[in-house]
Amino acid sequence: MARQARERGWDVDQVPGRHLHQLVDPDTVTRHILAMTAGWSRPAD
Repeated sequence: MARQARERGWDVDQVPGRHLHQLVDPDTVTRHILAMTAGWSRPAD
């Protein structure tokens, strides 16, 4: 699935862990999401 997302030009990041890892280690998952999206900008209205 990550390969297909990359092929479509989507940003992809992987966090070591298992399914629903955001419940086990929410701080790490949050850091990864914030780091990955830091450069994103909002579309103009």
